[in-house]
Amino acid sequence: YLSFRVMENICPSGVLHLGYADSYFPFFYFRDIRARGVSIELWKIVSKEFNCSSMSLAKYYYTKEEIMEDPGWEFKDDGNLAAIKRADIFADLTMNSLSYSRVQDFRYTTDIAVDQLSLYEAINGTAAEASWTPYTFFVVFTPEILALIIFFAIVMNLIGIANNRLQSPPGLCIRFFVLGMFYVSIMTLFFLHGAVFKGNMIITTQPKLW
Repeated sequence: YLSFRVMENICPSGVLHLGYADSYFPFFYFRDIRARGVSIELWKIVSKEFNCSSMSLAKYYYTKEEIMEDPGWEFKDDGNLAAIKRADIFADLTMNSLSYSRVQDFRYTTDIAVDQLSLYEAINGTAAEASWTPYTFFVVFTPEILALIIFFAIVMNLIGIANNRLQSPPGLCIRFFVLGMFYVSIMTLFFLHGAVFKGNMIITTQPKLW
């Protein structure tokens, strides 16, 4: 995703000049002395769209934010932001973490596009099951499985009651109550899992860059 302050005439000499400060796999890296990565491929497309004859790469270090408050700082620094400011390069391929106040000041390449909606998919399925109903969607389990869970919960409770009848200390009542609360909690978790985490959710988020 590209964000530009100016998009006219990105390669006046025919060559699109780009910089980099570091390797950042898989977006920008070197293999066999050849630059590769997502950012490189993206800028190849951009250069063709603007009829650039070729692309050139130059290595810089990261410009420190604190020096940017001084007047004429771009002529006192040899970092990547100074090079952009002086128009030595059009953009930096590895500059992916500008602060909000710097977004409008520099051309840059981001690695992740920020959108308003984020989709969280529970299962990467291509087709919904024909047997699914709103009931099974929220309960998660099919009626047969849910019936088995309830059945075994009842059996465990009956076994616990039968075992407790053979003993008489008052503490057994407390144990029985705790056991019942445990079963109720487990069933509640089952229902919460079905109501909250099953299926796909779309969460609205405010863009952070614009």
